Amino acid sequence: MLQDVLLSDGRSIQTPEELHLLLAICRQQGAHEVTLSHLNNTTLGVNSQVAKGEWSFVLQKLETLKSLQAWRQLREYCSELLAYTPSNESPGPDEKLPNTDSRVFCDDWAVWCSLFASVQNADESEYVNNPTTVDP
Repeated sequence: MLQDVLLSDGRSIQTPEELHLLLAICRQQGAHEVTLSHLNNTTLGVNSQVAKGEWSFVLQKLETLKSLQAWRQLREYCSELLAYTPSNESPGPDEKLPNTDSRVFCDDWAVWCSLFASVQNADESEYVNNPTTVDP
């Protein structure tokens, strides 16, 4: 309902501030699944043109996954963030320099805390007798 109106043509979310407002409304209503859906969306999500690579959206996604107790998804997302390395290509005129790339997340404690929480709360059966989770 509300999301259809907010995302309809002529009323589309176009700035990070508008996206922050939409996510805040969803959180206040306890619609964590909807929040996560928006953050995963290619048009509005963390990696979208609207989000513009703002770190605050990554933090919101981490918090949303914790609220949903989606421990496996949280672990996978944290692992993805920690494994990210910027490309060695020269940045274009509108791109950030690699050393200021906002996607270099490994130095943020929020990612590590989220990773620890995901492992701590994970179902033990994921790790017991599962050779795919153990590195050789």
